Amino acid sequence: MGSDEVSILEEYLDFRKLSESPVNFHRWAFLSCCAALLGRNVHMVHGTKIIYPNMYVLLVGASGSRKSQAITPPIRMLEESGYQWLAFEKSSKQKFVQDMQDSISRDFATALDFDTHGPTECFVANDELLDFIGVGNLDFVTLLTKFWDNLPKYEDRFKRSESVVVHKPTVNILGGLTQTNLQLGFNPNAEGIGFLARTIMIYGETTGHKITWPEVPDIAVEKKFIDFFKKLRNHRGVLRFDDKTRRIIDEIYHTWAPLVDARLSSYSTRRLEHLFRLLLTIVSLRFDTNVTEDDIIYANTILAFAEERMTKALGEFGKNMYSTANQRIITYMEEVKRPCTLTELWKIVQTEVTKWPELINVLNGLMKAEKIQASQDGENFILCNRQISKNSRFVNYDKYIREAKIYEQIDRDREQQTKLFDKAAAALATAPDSNAGNVGELFGKC
Repeated sequence: MGSDEVSILEEYLDFRKLSESPVNFHRWAFLSCCAALLGRNVHMVHGTKIIYPNMYVLLVGASGSRKSQAITPPIRMLEESGYQWLAFEKSSKQKFVQDMQDSISRDFATALDFDTHGPTECFVANDELLDFIGVGNLDFVTLLTKFWDNLPKYEDRFKRSESVVVHKPTVNILGGLTQTNLQLGFNPNAEGIGFLARTIMIYGETTGHKITWPEVPDIAVEKKFIDFFKKLRNHRGVLRFDDKTRRIIDEIYHTWAPLVDARLSSYSTRRLEHLFRLLLTIVSLRFDTNVTEDDIIYANTILAFAEERMTKALGEFGKNMYSTANQRIITYMEEVKRPCTLTELWKIVQTEVTKWPELINVLNGLMKAEKIQASQDGENFILCNRQISKNSRFVNYDKYIREAKIYEQIDRDREQQTKLFDKAAAALATAPDSNAGNVGELFGKC
């Protein structure tokens, strides 16, 4: 994909650059709108399965991270383009299903739709998604989980009402949440039923930009995006891979390392399908159906960039008893950027762990997760110089991610940490501390 071929997304990011929202919020809000417009008009064949581009995207950040500034503008332009399948601001499982049954779309049939029932579409776009799903509504979350998989038909019967039938439910979600509301809306059981496995969480921090008098949007520029949305709604086709692009996808699938955070393990199992759904949208941005190597690198890059920060999006969600201690240690080691002693780390977590062996358990867990590494005697610890996705052959932050400089600094910091650790380890080998042996023996036993 040439640089001009992805220009519509880059132009949109330029259009929204004078905003207080993180760039990544704008990027995924626009892509989410495009996926909703495509509906089931484009698809790909994957074995016996048909994959469509619908996505569940959550913009997660603290209050003040300007999630609504990223969600509201493209949704408004989407409506002005004639899109009519936006969900109500608030709903329940029963009302949502009944609303979908009442809004059957028959005029945008895909190549597979030869019967009388076209796909039933719905785009849940809400900058406060908790208002839509409610607090701890597991039944509703379970329903949304099912709809991500593009069922051929959904049937249900509610108390004192007739049965409802939804043909080819096609649901997209673009929602804003704080980390606190993520816990309220999706209790840890939501991970078990698979909702988070089907969700791309985009974490954003407050940018620090303060714009007292935002500019009035240029009507001519907005019209360009509205016209693009109209055209995209009519795009149809089947995504096609040649031998080269098939080999690239195969290599990504076999070499991509699952996310370290155990809470994201179910997401990792569906990572390939997330990539396919994103590819369906990326290729459609230039009204094509033939996948190129650049398409794959572009989609894989923006997905990898989101994945780098998904753990921060989860916050305290579903953490175990030592999660706070884990986070305190990692945060402290990132700040000091040097080897840390056991005594030093004990002072950091003594409000979370009450006994010395508990600290050893915490450090053991971090080492097994390959987040930290220990010197030979077990007295000093440093962050692992983990190879992040930027070093992957099929990820190119510098070309496609405007925020790439942040990650360049992270790379430099990690390289410096490794050098400091190696130097400290060499010094300990020649002049070990008198207590190092005892501490190392204790660490080895735990």
